[in-house]
Amino acid sequence: MEKMLSQEPKHSSRWIYWYSIPPANTCLFKEVLSQPIYSSRYNKDILAELSRRIDPLLTLSNSCFGHYIPQLADLILDYNKRFSGRPIKLKAIALGNPLLDPDISVINAESLCSHGVISDETLLLSKTVCNASRHLKESIHQNLSKECIHVLNKLEEAMGSYTDPGDLILPICLSPTLLGQTFYQGTHNRLHWKLAMSSAVATDPCRGDEIRQYLNTPKVQEALHANTTHLSSVWEFCRGHLSYQRESIGINIIPLLSKLLKSSILVLLFNGDQDSKIPLTQTRIIANMLAKELKLVPVGSYALWYDKKQACFAKSCLLFKVFSSIHSRFMV
Repeated sequence: MEKMLSQEPKHSSRWIYWYSIPPANTCLFKEVLSQPIYSSRYNKDILAELSRRIDPLLTLSNSCFGHYIPQLADLILDYNKRFSGRPIKLKAIALGNPLLDPDISVINAESLCSHGVISDETLLLSKTVCNASRHLKESIHQNLSKECIHVLNKLEEAMGSYTDPGDLILPICLSPTLLGQTFYQGTHNRLHWKLAMSSAVATDPCRGDEIRQYLNTPKVQEALHANTTHLSSVWEFCRGHLSYQRESIGINIIPLLSKLLKSSILVLLFNGDQDSKIPLTQTRIIANMLAKELKLVPVGSYALWYDKKQACFAKSCLLFKVFSSIHSRFMV
């Protein structure tokens, strides 16, 4: 099995395991979005480590790291051109629910309405007054207009306190003891409450330590090729303040994906159908745009996935598109 560099961003948390990268802390990429991509000391550490590996490499990310991973892939290609030593064998990148183009990726009103979360009136407001793309751009520059604030309030009112925009049907913990912890101060603490209290498994959403226990399980780490140096410390959520270079969120990454495909780097795009932050429909639009630009030929069509003869949806399956510039193939 090819080796994998994996990052799990949940907006304010980052984690990575990659063999013997020096574990200064468990948040190796803690500051990466606040630094220029080509000057980050973290990128230098990664390139130095990857250059010592002989196996093909797959890089994987989701959410806002839909920006970082293509940039890292481009950095690897540039590294291979600049240095005469052993090249880094980047084979593919995989981007889940990725923020690729703020004009497309975050448009979510239709998705919310189709899932019965918002009304037709709120949908119309989002379409005609302030859509998610405009709201994101104004947020980046910290200059929210009255119109966008009004629409945002309507959306938040419709969604309520117990709907997770990242998974519209995710169950939450209603235990009186644990529920009282929802009123943490600050985005970081609220996020980790959600991670702790929420569970993709509907049986027991109050199992607050499930993620931590799961990722510290030896068999899971072995399957992820993680912690092969047997560090004494355990995996933990990233802690502390994260300083983002917010303007970078507005970069259109689609041209960079096109460049990678032309360089024979395989690109996997996948999306959960319950995510309203980066809806499946928007990732599909971007996938089709790339296919049209590169004149890729479909080799399959959209179809339902099955697990043990049962139709599976967001909880157990991911609808995805695979792009390949090799032989001009395009798989849906």
